[in-house]
Amino acid sequence: MRKISLISALILFTIVPFAQNDSWKYLGQTPPKDIPEVFGPGVVSTNKLEHSSPTFTSDLKSFFWTAIDYPTNENIKTIYFCKYDNGKWTTPQIASFSGKYSDDSPFYYNGKIYFSSDRNLNQLSDSLKALHWTLKPNSKVWYSELFDNEWKEPEIFQNPFNKEPKLINLNFSNNGNMYFLSILKGVTQQCGIYYAKKNGLDYSEPQALPKFINSNFQDWTPFIAPDESYIIFSSTRNMHRDDYGDLYISYKKNDGKWTEAIYMGDNINTPSQERFPSVSPDGKYLFFTRWTEENGQDIFWVSAKIIDDLKKEVFNPKNKQD
Repeated sequence: MRKISLISALILFTIVPFAQNDSWKYLGQTPPKDIPEVFGPGVVSTNKLEHSSPTFTSDLKSFFWTAIDYPTNENIKTIYFCKYDNGKWTTPQIASFSGKYSDDSPFYYNGKIYFSSDRNLNQLSDSLKALHWTLKPNSKVWYSELFDNEWKEPEIFQNPFNKEPKLINLNFSNNGNMYFLSILKGVTQQCGIYYAKKNGLDYSEPQALPKFINSNFQDWTPFIAPDESYIIFSSTRNMHRDDYGDLYISYKKNDGKWTEAIYMGDNINTPSQERFPSVSPDGKYLFFTRWTEENGQDIFWVSAKIIDDLKKEVFNPKNKQD
């Protein structure tokens, strides 16, 4: 089925004010259940290539995501946002701090938007022609802070390992611990998922997450639960599906170790590529991107109930003896 037109979508999502209840949330779209649906068809998920899940402010009244115009090799990654204001959702706009450089993977934490960017880096022209993304120009983490309802000029995130070749898909847990994608020691592939513990105002040396998460295949685009009770990521380990990546989840046990990664099922995963998972601040919905025949890559959302259901299977298997 073809998506509703942009004009129709704007009428649906932008012009019509919503009643004073929860119906205004998530663009006023009817929430999905167990089967993923396209999020914001014609508004957020468009004929661009959506390159991240949305990251929401704590009050759910603003969200940010990344998209690229086709052809992607000629255009930069740009951060867009929508805001609920005066009883309606605004049309998507380029964030005030984006649009000039290649900016990716926004993440909201404590009143700031953190994102990866190639701004202010000396790039070799040959690196722009590299075929694999790990060989393309470096990317550092920057942030923009909300002040007087305006997003300030971005500043570089000051920490020792932001000097590494790449730092992408940065996530914070509630206690400030960091999870991210990088090219450091401790993994067998070109990139891996890492963790750095917050120690006062500083961070510990990054450590690669264990082999249950960093396998011999490509493991990337992590999302950490706010309480660090689980991590969701994309992996190519399920190669018999002849696809380019599925979503997996690993849970943290009482002893602090991670469980084996669990395939998130055929409702979530398809023969296409699923990546860039995130969970809404209220814990109700799982967002991720999926390749589609129509638009290349769109954002999907689904009930986050699957996270609890899989957890029960891991910690209380049906065949467990009482």
